[in-house]
Amino acid sequence: MNPSFDLGYSISVVPHLRTILRKLLRQMSTPRKSQVCLHNSTVIMSSTIHPKTKSFYPTILQVRPTTSRCRPLPQEILEKIIDLVAASSHYPYVELQNCALTSKAWRIRSQFHQHKAKYIVRADDGNSLVERYRGTRLAGYVRSLILEGKFDGDSFYELRWKPFQEIFPYVDHLHLKDVFHRITIKFPSPTPTFPQLTSLSLWWVTFPTCGSFITILRTLPNLSYLKLGRIKWHCVDHPEDTTADLRTQLNLKRLEIESSEGLEELDCVDKHLDLSRLEVVRLYWLGGYELRRALTKTRIDKLTHKARASLQSLTLVVKIFSFLPVDPGYTRLTVNSRLEDLTIGVLDLAQTSSPKVDYNWILDTLSDLSPTRFRQCKILLRIEDMSRFSDVPWNRIDNALCGSRFTAFETMTIAITDRSWLPWVTNDEPEKIGVSDVLPVARHLLPKLTGRNALEVVGASQYR
Repeated sequence: MNPSFDLGYSISVVPHLRTILRKLLRQMSTPRKSQVCLHNSTVIMSSTIHPKTKSFYPTILQVRPTTSRCRPLPQEILEKIIDLVAASSHYPYVELQNCALTSKAWRIRSQFHQHKAKYIVRADDGNSLVERYRGTRLAGYVRSLILEGKFDGDSFYELRWKPFQEIFPYVDHLHLKDVFHRITIKFPSPTPTFPQLTSLSLWWVTFPTCGSFITILRTLPNLSYLKLGRIKWHCVDHPEDTTADLRTQLNLKRLEIESSEGLEELDCVDKHLDLSRLEVVRLYWLGGYELRRALTKTRIDKLTHKARASLQSLTLVVKIFSFLPVDPGYTRLTVNSRLEDLTIGVLDLAQTSSPKVDYNWILDTLSDLSPTRFRQCKILLRIEDMSRFSDVPWNRIDNALCGSRFTAFETMTIAITDRSWLPWVTNDEPEKIGVSDVLPVARHLLPKLTGRNALEVVGASQYR
């Protein structure tokens, strides 16, 4: 009779068993599965006077398909393994290629990882990018695409939208940016093109008209995140924008707008898009002279009123020059009652000798918040001199937030900006005011929040 099968003994005896087991592990990740069956060899004894020594160990390794096949390795696990190998600093790029040689499924997932996030800097032409990916299967793996244009004299970085969406049909995050806002996009008829695109970010992009910008949004039925920065129009009031029906129903959840001079982005979005489902709104205005027109009740209040049923987080960052007179149009900002997170940024670049800025509108805004839902408040400050820090009514803010009205309030955060956070500041001198300077003063001016351990003073890099 054959003795019991010992795997360790078999590995030491059979020289190629390690290689065979490695092949079996490779086959476990393929759709067709096999079952390993080990059969002991049948020893035939010859009728001789001196028989040879009997050897009882496996000599035949049979791999045969069975009816009860094993389930293939889930694609999620394959992707996790590929991401772990590619992202780890201990495994170089060669290890990812070796992983791809394991099986066809591993090769597909590794190619997906290598091409799912593409960052193309200073491409010669958007159309040449399309032609380079045309006829290959690699474009189907791209999920996130960041395309930075190149400005060369008076030439325009041109990107035709229809061929672009045909080559990259499965992109879910698209970011187009150019330093000198020289990207011009041509639009076809408003038919759905990017069914999986959920995030769109445009930076320094120039459109012919506001209608052409809305036309591209109508081709994105599942768009939920829209970020606009320094968008320009060749013609703001175009006849086609007034005659055509540009209203579109988008399921926008998050909207971010950053403007340097005008507010055309907000006007265009507010006029042509449905903003009733917004949950997060972030508005950054860097233009000081546009502040009065930006903070009037007919602008911000109109936007927050449309999203009053769903808005949960509001961020408003403005740049205030202290030499500007106080406009009563922005002394109060009315927000809805469902707001949970409010961020107000006051970027004061004035010197000590300039007149003081009236910050009481921040306190008036807090009085409109829901007492049972409001949880977090952030105030972003940019102050050149420490004497400006006491201009904010901290004592009244401390009493309002720690009173009996706001029962769900948790954290008050003061974020101090630096020059790297502000794109218009080019001075290389060291910062005069830092977190270490503001923290003891803030604890002294906000004693109730300090006692409740609800006060935080951080840098702007941690905030944004």
